Amino acid sequence: MTNLRTWAGNLTYSARELLEPQSLDDLRRVVAASPLLRALGTRHSFSAVADTTGDLVSVARLPRRIEIDPEARTATVSAGLRYGEIVAELDAAGFALANLGSLPHISVAGASSTGTHGSGDGNQVLAASVAAVELVTASGDLVSIGRDDERFAGAVIALGRLGVVTAVTLDLVPSFEVRSEVHLGLPAAAALEHLDALLGGAYSVSLFTQWVEPWEFVVWSKHRTPAPGGPAGASAAPTGRALAEELGARPAEGPWHPVPGMPAENCTEQLGVPGRWHARLPLQAGVHAEQR
Repeated sequence: MTNLRTWAGNLTYSARELLEPQSLDDLRRVVAASPLLRALGTRHSFSAVADTTGDLVSVARLPRRIEIDPEARTATVSAGLRYGEIVAELDAAGFALANLGSLPHISVAGASSTGTHGSGDGNQVLAASVAAVELVTASGDLVSIGRDDERFAGAVIALGRLGVVTAVTLDLVPSFEVRSEVHLGLPAAAALEHLDALLGGAYSVSLFTQWVEPWEFVVWSKHRTPAPGGPAGASAAPTGRALAEELGARPAEGPWHPVPGMPAENCTEQLGVPGRWHARLPLQAGVHAEQR
């Protein structure tokens, strides 16, 4: 096949062909006919978890599906959609996802199936918000597995081993706002000694390091505004900010990129300016349509 590589460029897939069915019936036929098949998302896994010597199949070209159930507070979305493609519609309906990945152009099914993107000590991985999963099994059958099914516990973070996911149902919460702050130069010894307090100091917390001397961390903290359960207009207590500064970190004086030296123009807004949940929870903004 063509030299299809991971998003990071560190791995070239060894599959024979990339199949891109455009309907559910086509997908079922493809799956049933292939002796060896793996599902491929937006290629953000750095490992060979999605590689195969058989065929790769993408669900990115299946019909777009976003079905919001206000009473159940859930949304069923097609698996190939990226988080950045569904958040505006959820927000317009008054809802939000409790957490998002660091990038908006990862696919919903890919992130859920690989157990990625938790933050702080309160936000679980993205798969934790999955209430049901719909997939095509090796025989071409379409199966739906919800939380009341005994198979559910092993069906969400399945690494693509049970079948090709076609849709997921996600839990929703009321829409909210977030402010994002960045602190630089946190000494590693202090960070590790007070790690629990740091990770619990905001709604979402991430630590970044370059693993060079002097060993330091960059702290990204995201605070809900208003705080959960608090009165309208109230701000989350800035415990994470205060602790980071007490431990020797300094506030970033301008926008910051998680990779030092990279321009921050593609990052979500920082410096404590409140914004919608989907415009602050990711580290970077925008969806790149060419990435599949």
